Amino acid sequence: MAAHKGAKLVLAARNQDALSQLVDEIRKLGGQAIYVVADVGREEDVNRIADAAIAEFGGFDTWVNNAGVSIFGRCEEVSIPDMKRMFDTNFWGVVYGSRVAVKHFR
Repeated sequence: MAAHKGAKLVLAARNQDALSQLVDEIRKLGGQAIYVVADVGREEDVNRIADAAIAEFGGFDTWVNNAGVSIFGRCEEVSIPDMKRMFDTNFWGVVYGSRVAVKHFR
């Protein structure tokens, strides 16, 4: 919908195949989009997303933190690395994204 309204999109996820497919669909419908394979639980990856937006489109005016990971299972059955992974994405991904956006907007 955003691309249809004229937004230039920078899409990010860990799944390159899904990103490539989505960017192709947007472009076929006349939209502008690029993608960055990134893990938002890593600050350097989030910085690469912003850098790509600036390099391709000269900046950005909207930043959406929309990544999330869920875990289903009993606390004692879910591994600590899986719990840390969820926290990295759900908490730090928002922190890193918000910080890079504020830095850009200033």
